Amino acid sequence: MAYQQALIDYSQAIEIDPSSVVAYHNRARIQATLRRRQAALDDYQQAAILYQKQGQTEEYSEMIRQIRWLRQSLGNKPEPKLQESDSPKPSPEDPLQPLVSPVESPDVL
Repeated sequence: MAYQQALIDYSQAIEIDPSSVVAYHNRARIQATLRRRQAALDDYQQAAILYQKQGQTEEYSEMIRQIRWLRQSLGNKPEPKLQESDSPKPSPEDPLQPLVSPVESPDVL
């Protein structure tokens, strides 16, 4: 019952602030605990996007590991090995590459 209330609370937090990476990350963890793997995958992907935008490399890398694990548990083909780097820039091997839009440089605007 506590997990269900936490899901409700994190969902409300996301409605209030869709950029709340903590809410997506924690909701993903609860979804995974409840074996709602697709929902967890969706939330981990959103958390990864937000961590990447914020430049939080370690957290971004952790989300990628969780995403890969969930994809494998869902029977999806495993992704190539994660390349650790100092910056969270997407690479051609990045499983979120199709989900992340390129960031425009200020001089382009």
